[in-house]
Amino acid sequence: MSLQITPKKFQLYIKQGHNVESLTRFLNISEEELDKAMGKFAKGKALRDMHRELNNNPGVKKYLTTEPEDFDENKAEIQEEVAIDSDADIEVESEVTSSPASEKISLEEVLQRIEKCKKDIFQIETLHQEKATKRSQAKVVLLNTKKEISETLKRLDTLNEIIDNNMKIYEENGEEMQKLSTEKKQLKKDLKKLEETQVRLETVSIFVFEDGNIAIDNASIDIPETWKEIHQQLYGEEALDLLTGVQAKAISKILAFLKTLDKKYEIILASDEMQRAFDTLKMKII
Repeated sequence: MSLQITPKKFQLYIKQGHNVESLTRFLNISEEELDKAMGKFAKGKALRDMHRELNNNPGVKKYLTTEPEDFDENKAEIQEEVAIDSDADIEVESEVTSSPASEKISLEEVLQRIEKCKKDIFQIETLHQEKATKRSQAKVVLLNTKKEISETLKRLDTLNEIIDNNMKIYEENGEEMQKLSTEKKQLKKDLKKLEETQVRLETVSIFVFEDGNIAIDNASIDIPETWKEIHQQLYGEEALDLLTGVQAKAISKILAFLKTLDKKYEIILASDEMQRAFDTLKMKII
């Protein structure tokens, strides 16, 4: 069969607790088909990280042949509530994308590293220009000296010494310029990765599940009570006809939350019907 799994869908499956066994049963596919579908958008380390996340999950019980031995459902629910209510700083975790940052890193540290990279790049460019100037000056001296050699053999020894000294300066600065160029290139790569991480940390990720539950990353869950007014306002909308009651309420809560949000955000909904309903109603409410 032709199966389409996107990075966002995979994140949703991980949030639901799926492992390889429960996910293949849920999607009604073999492990080989699952590997092939995941391999369409992840390679190498990213693909291995995806398998590690699946293997670390306990699995969704109703899709497992036996219950996980070490999985305590009550403990998992308590941990999920603690994670949702926590106001602590959220750190970057390894993702399914090709992001190189497998270690945890805070936004403050990212901003500090970005500032340091910019300063280092400026210093390198300044030093590089100084070296280029010295190299150019040495080249001029070399040319003039060679001309003098042709004009007078009597100054040969002295001029040869000048040539040797300036040749050394020319070559040493050339080697140092090459090293600085390599360092600058690496710093630019690091800066780009850090800026990408900054964008990811500043983006609020909202997950809406089929049972109406909501999970939010990079922001605390604080749904305003105005969602009830929005829910009444949307009553009877055709876009909600294919949704359950809890799904419709979840859409109203998300719309109320977004009206108070002043950050970038991305929304991952569990079904196409919920996505279409959200896209339609968002234009009326926000």
